[in-house]
Amino acid sequence: MHRSVESLKAKLKQFCRYAADDTLLMVYYHGHGAMDDDNELVFSSHDHPENAEWSKAAAAELYAALLSGDACTTHGRRDKYQELLKKYERYRPVSTLKWDAIRTPILSAPCDVLLVLDCCAAGGAGLRHLSWQPPAGAEAYTKHLFAACGFESSTSDDMTAALCEVLDEWVPPIPAGAVVPGLVTAKSEVGVMATAGRAGSGSRSRSRAASADAAAAAAVRDVGVGGEAGKGVVGGGAGGPVGGGQFLTTKRLHQLMEDKLQKRSVGSQPIFKQLLPQDPEQYITLPNLRNRDAGGELKMGERRGRRGYIIA
Repeated sequence: MHRSVESLKAKLKQFCRYAADDTLLMVYYHGHGAMDDDNELVFSSHDHPENAEWSKAAAAELYAALLSGDACTTHGRRDKYQELLKKYERYRPVSTLKWDAIRTPILSAPCDVLLVLDCCAAGGAGLRHLSWQPPAGAEAYTKHLFAACGFESSTSDDMTAALCEVLDEWVPPIPAGAVVPGLVTAKSEVGVMATAGRAGSGSRSRSRAASADAAAAAAVRDVGVGGEAGKGVVGGGAGGPVGGGQFLTTKRLHQLMEDKLQKRSVGSQPIFKQLLPQDPEQYITLPNLRNRDAGGELKMGERRGRRGYIIA
């Protein structure tokens, strides 16, 4: 937790070296979040216990362990020492980090970015502040946000589980009379530090000058990639099966997560927001990390199209 801001900025700078036109960077955070007095999102390492009686009992236990030698790393019981160490980590100084401190390196990356924040007040990352302006050229790429809840809300801690379930279950349809290898799904667990994969098509800013191009882009957003009108396939179409199209977009992924959480009646619902560009709405197709064939078997995906990297 020492020098957390400088350390994280250095890691982000190194991570953003992967940025390229054919690359999607994914930044994932699961932890504590809150809004400060300046209405700015702040991440923190942990919370101090608020129960005074628990604190007194914990202090007495620690004192007894010190007197008996159980808290000694050389002469005490190793299991007892590890138990005390884990319990009292909550009393270490809290390390904090403002979203404002890392917003520019993330949103100025010269590639598409998916930011996933599973914490309280996560929607605060989507608030626009007058003091911050996008760096030159940043709006040439698409930046999407998955927030576990709004900026004035707390999360029920269900978004990451729903995200992993949707990615694990999502399989593209196989057209009648054809055998088409499936797209594939990312089977993930919370806490994975970094991974990489390849994807299908990417998203680039479309020309506003040609009306035909604009109409085509709108059709892709409304209908989806690899599907027909009214089928609710990926790319923004509502409804439809989980495997509703050949490629899975960030917007469709959010809809599937939202459907799962609504059925479970959880306390908070994830928010999807396009951070950049401000207009028009763009779509991002997710990387293929693994492939599922027609028989349901999982295998490593073919490298094609674009690269995807995740930092958590």
